[in-house]
Amino acid sequence: KYLLINNLEQTKFVAQLLITRKVISKSIIEIIECKESIDSKNVVLINAVMKRSYKDFLSFCKCLRVTNQHHLADPLEEATKGYDADIVDITNQADEVADIDNTNLGGEAAGVIDVTNQGDEPA
Repeated sequence: KYLLINNLEQTKFVAQLLITRKVISKSIIEIIECKESIDSKNVVLINAVMKRSYKDFLSFCKCLRVTNQHHLADPLEEATKGYDADIVDITNQADEVADIDNTNLGGEAAGVIDVTNQGDEPA
């Protein structure tokens, strides 16, 4: 993450490419434009991408390549080789559900089924 924050260039252009690929929304660009420092802009973009699916992550890497930032795309893709895209997607979806529960329900997970308890005991 810090490699990207400190080295990502053309943040707005990368973000625009990600919008055309439906990875992020236009509201992310608006947030990016409000930030003063390049590092702050990069943090917003990277955090948005990190909340997306593995497929979207690969789109982000392609956008890095389009903007001649192979030096960033290469280590990212290398680090994720062998990951099962379905597992990564499920993890991201679980994080999104947890965020929704914590935001909308004051931290209480009302109506959420605990699938981690697989025994005969009630959750």
